[in-house]
Amino acid sequence: MNTQTLISPAITCNFTVAPEESIFADSRDYGFDFDEEEVGSELLAPLPAGLADQPIPEVGADDFERIFHYFIS
Repeated sequence: MNTQTLISPAITCNFTVAPEESIFADSRDYGFDFDEEEVGSELLAPLPAGLADQPIPEVGADDFERIFHYFIS
């Protein structure tokens, strides 16, 4: 097997950097076409009354350990 040492590196690409004006990304550029005001008002809406006071389910020690191992794996 022959080994060759590259004496001068080959230039494979020529990048142009620093455009004239700054580039700003918009959410619509990535396919997220939604109204920020509408989403904000939905996030500020109060939770339904039944959802806020749900009881915490009782879980046995063996079930908890089994589920916890699934969670950390």
